[in-house]
Amino acid sequence: MESVLDSTDVGSLPQIDCVNCVKTLPLRISRDLEHTSVWICAGCGVSFVGLAHPELLEHHGRLVRLHDQYFDVSGVPDIPAHIRRHIASQASRSSLPAHLEKRRSERVYNSMMIEAVEMDGDFVLRGKAMKVILSDISREGAGLALPHEITHEYLVIKIPVGGGSTIQAIGRICRQRELSSPFLEVGCEFVTRLGN
Repeated sequence: MESVLDSTDVGSLPQIDCVNCVKTLPLRISRDLEHTSVWICAGCGVSFVGLAHPELLEHHGRLVRLHDQYFDVSGVPDIPAHIRRHIASQASRSSLPAHLEKRRSERVYNSMMIEAVEMDGDFVLRGKAMKVILSDISREGAGLALPHEITHEYLVIKIPVGGGSTIQAIGRICRQRELSSPFLEVGCEFVTRLGN
């Protein structure tokens, strides 16, 4: 079996292998009472129940993605279109001056609704899916607007890219500031892009 992961990084954690793709995934088998998630092998589409290995997921996230069930926002109230436009407009105006900009690539301002779910520092999903306004995106991160504070270190976002395809990415929360009550502007720096 081809191992894309260095065994010295893994320690004694029991990892999950995809026998169809003949690859070791950046996932591990859970221990008693650990909160698991359903992950999909990006190579063959087979589902696995387990936990992300934080260090390995950052470098090998392209091998897996989260199951779509975690992004189900049915029952979550919509943000009306006029409010979305207003909030996205405010967020784009509140961007940083050029000399303070931390992103190395250009921001693209594109207001759209996306789904997101919080993740803790161990890359364990926390909470339920939420609707989020994407105000801008670059190779390094994204600007978002949400109607409540993020309480964990990371967000997994799911962005539609056309033709029914989506991109999943994990972003570290870099800042949260009030935008227009009750909305907050949230900046996140991408840690890894998950597989398609």
